[in-house]
Amino acid sequence: MTCDKHEKQAISEAYNIIECLMEDTQSEPSRRQTDTGDHESEDVADSLKRICAEFRDGKTKARRCVQKPTGVKNCIFVTVRDADVVDLAKRMVDYAQSSRQCRYLQRVLPVEETCGINLNEINDLITKCVSRHLRAKNDGSTPSYALEYRARNNDTIKRVNILEMLGVAVNSIAPKAKVDLNGADVTIMVNVLRKTVMVGGIPNFYAKHKYIMRPKEFSDTVVDRKPPVLENVEEKYVDEEKKQ
Repeated sequence: MTCDKHEKQAISEAYNIIECLMEDTQSEPSRRQTDTGDHESEDVADSLKRICAEFRDGKTKARRCVQKPTGVKNCIFVTVRDADVVDLAKRMVDYAQSSRQCRYLQRVLPVEETCGINLNEINDLITKCVSRHLRAKNDGSTPSYALEYRARNNDTIKRVNILEMLGVAVNSIAPKAKVDLNGADVTIMVNVLRKTVMVGGIPNFYAKHKYIMRPKEFSDTVVDRKPPVLENVEEKYVDEEKKQ
């Protein structure tokens, strides 16, 4: 995930959206009712003893989201327990783009696997990603693809290296797949952050406005920082005077 300077606030936004999307609204109320009924007669001291005992026995609920350090400013990496990260990222983007829920969080990209700065390991991850996402559809056609590559705080891995690996993988696994730089069905993402390489397949990357976490009309001016087109009022006024 990327953010605009305010990392703590962006993390909070991400956690809130993830919890909202992954919350099991059907089983959770029944679980809470059962817990309340079992311990309804407990006093404070007994409750504390029970909680401590559950903690020692490992019965406490594990944290769903865990942040991992990236060493790169405005880049956040979060692992999500029991989640299909590709589907989760898609749902997060749909949720955020449908309403102005994110003020600090800019973009969310699914990371399926990571490795160190090792060409052989990177090649293996790209091959796995291609075999996972460029499989033939039910009608026999093959998804189109594109590459999204970005390196931060690392210049040892070049884009041409990744392109060569991706080309070899596609030729051997999905030779009928075609490149589409404007509307690919699947975008193979390779991000390098310092000493870590992150790889993932992103469906409909361009159709979903490159997974920006804001409505399209809002993100055009804020996230991409496109300068507004302003009319030169003074020159227009002078032209009107000449006409008169």
